[in-house]
Amino acid sequence: MTKKAILLGYGGSARELATWLPELGYHEIVYLDDVVSNPHVIGTFAQCIEHAADGVFATIGNYKSMPQRLSVLQAIPESRFAQALSPKAAVYAEHIGVGCLVYPFSTICSDARLGDFCLVYHSCTVSHDSVVGRNCIISNGAVVSGGVGIGDGCYIGANSTILEGIVVGKNSIIAAGATVIHDVPDGSIYYAPNKLSVNKYVAA
Repeated sequence: MTKKAILLGYGGSARELATWLPELGYHEIVYLDDVVSNPHVIGTFAQCIEHAADGVFATIGNYKSMPQRLSVLQAIPESRFAQALSPKAAVYAEHIGVGCLVYPFSTICSDARLGDFCLVYHSCTVSHDSVVGRNCIISNGAVVSGGVGIGDGCYIGANSTILEGIVVGKNSIIAAGATVIHDVPDGSIYYAPNKLSVNKYVAA
């Protein structure tokens, strides 16, 4: 049976997701977006409730759009969202939450946990016994070492590394390329080389 998917957003992450959703049985794909206007976009985020679908996927996916992402997720019933775990990802996790997207070549190790609506981009690693909160984005090539705790609403930048046992407070940003060697307070920006800007970032 052909399934229908609604993708919230028409950025690069949405268009790429559309290339492998058919492997999960979604052969009819439509886009909603509040910014982009073209023949592929059939309406706005608010109109999601008007469209029947087998799965809704939130593909709004960078730190600048995080407030918009969170507001969209709060406006749509959780029951409408589905997971999309790429067949080219290795997912052994204890728990993967509602609405999570895991892109190709990422590994979610055993006894790791992803909260609802996490977006894990290409070639990431979430190691054993790590816990990632709700509404987090882990960007390309990031490494979350074993036993890490990441709070809700965090953005983990491309090619960053969070060392074992670190706690990243909610609504924080780990900048691209950073190596996190100590705990990060809520609402902070951590950037290379090992610098911390406290309480400068609030996602929602």
